Amino acid sequence: MTRSQPELGGFGGRYTIFVPYAEHPVCETPKDEVVLWRYMDFVKFIALLDSSELRFTRLDQLDDPREGMLTDVELGELSSRKDDLVRSVESDRTFGYVNCWHEANHESMAMWDLYSPRLGSVAIRSSVGRIKKAIEADTSTVMIGRIQYLNWATYGAFPGNVIAMCLRKEQSYKHESEVRLVMWAPQLDLEARMEETAKGESQAINLAQLTKDFARTLGEVCPLWRYEGADLPMIMLRAINRGHAEEYVKTTPSGFGVQTRIPDLIQEVIVGPREPQWVADLVKNAMARYGVTVPVRRSTLTPRPKRDE
Repeated sequence: MTRSQPELGGFGGRYTIFVPYAEHPVCETPKDEVVLWRYMDFVKFIALLDSSELRFTRLDQLDDPREGMLTDVELGELSSRKDDLVRSVESDRTFGYVNCWHEANHESMAMWDLYSPRLGSVAIRSSVGRIKKAIEADTSTVMIGRIQYLNWATYGAFPGNVIAMCLRKEQSYKHESEVRLVMWAPQLDLEARMEETAKGESQAINLAQLTKDFARTLGEVCPLWRYEGADLPMIMLRAINRGHAEEYVKTTPSGFGVQTRIPDLIQEVIVGPREPQWVADLVKNAMARYGVTVPVRRSTLTPRPKRDE
């Protein structure tokens, strides 16, 4: 995969990668003409123009702690499994990254209030087809799918697919009518760092010997503990895998930018319904500075001036 080098600038750093759209069987991808909105404040809007990037956020960094997790029923049914599936699900969500949009044919005052409540609110209007075209830049994959809204207390049909787990939310969020762009385990130039880490560590792990050494040491510390009946090799293997997953999280940013062609992405820019005229002028001036010539308009929900008594 061809991609840019990460720009490391202290904690978090800045990462940019280049990816196109790809279909996935578990994604309910809307038709190309379906209208999508992204509501934001002025700072995020300028960041979009300045970087020409869509920002993807790691699933475990979103506000809802249930993102990528099992429902209550699934957790109850799968907790007794011996393959440690529950812990695997918890770990897997750190490999998923998403960029979120609102599906609607019209503006939403609820979305204005939720995602751009302060001075300087802006929305961009796009479509599924525009997004596909805008991110067609190279040879990796970004998927597009509607969110499935679930009753978290009663739903029990575990999908058994990591992409599907990125496209589920509790039904109380249904008002968001969300469509997501999803990426799974993007490389983010980790190969070079992994190669550096692996230097001098290429020797294969002798799991049997490691287990014996662990059992002997544990027996010395806890004389009453007995190895018989304990599945130590599997325990050790799970611990090693958990360690790798934790190391991945430590070395991976909480978000990154995906290179995007702004003229293809944006159909029009809408200035929030409560914004004074000078904010609308500021938005137009900023777009002119960045050479973006898409239409700009005031929100159709802007209150009409009161008539004089």
